[in-house]
Amino acid sequence: MNTEYLKQYNKVLVIGHLTPDTDTITSSYILSKIFKSFGINSDYAVLETEKINSKTAKQLNEVMTYSPFILKESEIKNYHYFLVDHNDVSQSVKDASLVVGCIDHHPDSKQVPNAIIKDFCSTTLLIYDLFKDIYKFNNEDKKVIYMGALDDSACGFSPRYNDKAKKQILELGFDNYLKDKFEDYYIPTDLSDLDLAFNKARLKKYSFDDDINFKSTGIEAFDDNHKEEYKNFIKNQNENFLGLWLNYKTETSTVYLNYDHQFYQKDFNHIVSRGSEIIDLILNFIRSNKWKNY
Repeated sequence: MNTEYLKQYNKVLVIGHLTPDTDTITSSYILSKIFKSFGINSDYAVLETEKINSKTAKQLNEVMTYSPFILKESEIKNYHYFLVDHNDVSQSVKDASLVVGCIDHHPDSKQVPNAIIKDFCSTTLLIYDLFKDIYKFNNEDKKVIYMGALDDSACGFSPRYNDKAKKQILELGFDNYLKDKFEDYYIPTDLSDLDLAFNKARLKKYSFDDDINFKSTGIEAFDDNHKEEYKNFIKNQNENFLGLWLNYKTETSTVYLNYDHQFYQKDFNHIVSRGSEIIDLILNFIRSNKWKNY
């Protein structure tokens, strides 16, 4: 990957998506560290309005010190940005003219220049693949990369945890049977405040160049308590909305979509990945007006 062009900018902030999870933070952290080693003035950043949840905090505390550059909304135009773990500017700085590159493993929104978008289990593993021949990852770096993959694969429950990812985990020096880590890191969505959970849990906003736009949240649980309420929440939205209910006890998932005031539902007999599986399915559905055979 060519990084020389980034040296022309006074400061490049590496930034992940809104509602930052472990993969988006570990990716921005490790990439900013790589950039610095190449002589690029860089930091990893989060918007001042963003907070990390308890699961993410626990995972990060085991592998790094979380001390990002806090980006104020009023100062966004003062910097240039390299996106990680998303390629849709509505999920971060909202201004494509400020974006100078991207590394991601989600569907291409076709909004940003110099975008490297490939199908990998996690963005951390994609970064590792891109730089392993030109940057020496130390043991601490490898732990950061592993933690990003652990989280984004739902401890190996997600279908995105494929043979390629398992091989990379072994190459990093870790046991690739991730399900053993599930009880250590899994924290179900807090449903004590249903309105807050339904509106904010794993919140993302998606925007694609063919005028497809929708919000999305997701619930992670060990049962189906409040699942019907969540379904009705999605069904009654006045805006395009994608919802996921993941039941880790039964290893099943239900996907709800309210799009153009029409409601759709699809059940899966595994834990789905929103980024690498469901978004492609939803885009195909919207564009063709029928569910893709799955």
